[in-house]
Amino acid sequence: DVITTPQDYTAAIVNPQHCSPAGDVYFDVPKSCPSRIRTNMIITVEEINTSMNALKSSLANNEVKIESGASQTLLDLIVNPSATDQEKLDEMLEFSPYLSDEVLMAYFDATVDFKDLEEVAIANSPLSDTVWQYLGTLSLPSAIMDSLTNHQVGVSVRDFTVNAIGFDR
Repeated sequence: DVITTPQDYTAAIVNPQHCSPAGDVYFDVPKSCPSRIRTNMIITVEEINTSMNALKSSLANNEVKIESGASQTLLDLIVNPSATDQEKLDEMLEFSPYLSDEVLMAYFDATVDFKDLEEVAIANSPLSDTVWQYLGTLSLPSAIMDSLTNHQVGVSVRDFTVNAIGFDR
């Protein structure tokens, strides 16, 4: 009795159901019935509630991160003349990689030190098209632009999180 299981599942989780009239034992999509979840997998209501609470907590934490990265407090700090460049840099890095486009562009506009700008940009990379185009309007040294270009790959942590949780505020 040779049975092949679908590659999408593991034998520990599913049993292929062979119900072809010809009686073949190989899993063949047009001839075999769909796999069924094994019945010996018992999940209690308590386990479901625990998982749901963990997901709710994770969702709330991620929403706070995204909202904090777009806060008015950060925008106010950027334009605060009594805040030092180091204080501003530290705050930007604390909320990275969740800084919003608005906060990033405000910080880039107010930042004189190109190394600080580079550090914050890399911490939030890859940058959105809007922020990347904005950086192109600044007179940044080519070495900084080359460094930033090398970090414009993939999806940013902020965008991934926004998409994963369906954040829409």
